[in-house]
Amino acid sequence: MKYLIPLSYLFSSRLKTTHEKISWLIIYPAFLILVCQLYGGNILFLALAIILTMSIYEIGYLDNDFRTVLSERSPTMRCSDERTSISKNLRKILASRITYAIIIIIIFYLHTEFVKFTKLIVALTILTIGFYFHNTIRSRWNILTYIIIVSCRYVIPILASVSMGGYLLFFITIIFPMVRTVEHSCKDKYDFPAIKRFVADPDIFRVRIYGFIFIISSLIAFRIDDYKFMLLSTYFLVYRIATKYIADKKLANRIQHDSYKWKDK
Repeated sequence: MKYLIPLSYLFSSRLKTTHEKISWLIIYPAFLILVCQLYGGNILFLALAIILTMSIYEIGYLDNDFRTVLSERSPTMRCSDERTSISKNLRKILASRITYAIIIIIIFYLHTEFVKFTKLIVALTILTIGFYFHNTIRSRWNILTYIIIVSCRYVIPILASVSMGGYLLFFITIIFPMVRTVEHSCKDKYDFPAIKRFVADPDIFRVRIYGFIFIISSLIAFRIDDYKFMLLSTYFLVYRIATKYIADKKLANRIQHDSYKWKDK
């Protein structure tokens, strides 16, 4: 069964269009590879940590899609054509993700210093608990659980592969998780009209916020003579400018999610 393969459920249930798949590759693994290269990290450990992190994520997705939806009034039914088959094999799929996670954790235990491994386990625990509450709670508290799980998605692979300080950890949390959480809080169910007015158009908002991050990181770079943060912010700024151009020219099939209800351009 294809869903026993790592990342398969992610691509089938969350990344449906070619645009979404390419976008995910750019903003997640490709960005983390860039961070790893800039900071002299271990690419193999990075790859293993991404699989580990996304295995927990897929468990969270499956929990949401086959447990949480049962208590929702208007649930989003994902993989509707395959739900029966997935449901019958749910234990096998979950067992495969748990197996991948355990094997990779053992590898890190054998090849990582104790302090670093301990930090990794703490981060994985936070991700697991965060995902449980994210799938269980249905209130504005989901904004908090959202930034927790998204931050862990970015921090864990870097924590496993790079010897990093607190500044990098903070920057990684700002560069995507924080920005994405602001957008997430614009969902109608949270009822934050002021934030939604602030964001207004997500493509324009992204260009502006990454432009601001680029300016700040550039000022810091010239002051401390270290240009890594500036390069990383440039990466996202260029990508967001490109995606706005693609959106304006309607060059890709982009899904408009009903939960946001952005105004049509």
